[in-house]
Amino acid sequence: MKKLFVVFMTSMFIMCLAGCKNNKQYRDDAIIIEVKSSYKNEFLNKEFKINNFNFQNIDKFSYSEWYDSKNRGYIFIYLKKAGENEIEEAMEHFNQLYFVEKCERMAIISFIE
Repeated sequence: MKKLFVVFMTSMFIMCLAGCKNNKQYRDDAIIIEVKSSYKNEFLNKEFKINNFNFQNIDKFSYSEWYDSKNRGYIFIYLKKAGENEIEEAMEHFNQLYFVEKCERMAIISFIE
């Protein structure tokens, strides 16, 4: 019985590994902005408003926590109009903003494939 259990668990483990995908998938309507550490106070006080982004295609945005261990915080931007071109245009724009360290596409996280 013990051997059967070990064989079963090993088989399940191998099947799970075979089903894993290594390539990330990204949303076509969302961007993560990393805020420069010099703007920590403005971030913590949530002083950044939609007009600070000076971009028409923003549906909504939200703040993460400030991560002291990394000395950074993140703002999540959701676009009104989605698509590859819209994401590229938004990232190009946001990377030029004075308070942005960098921005990247938001990954799709899936626990079940």
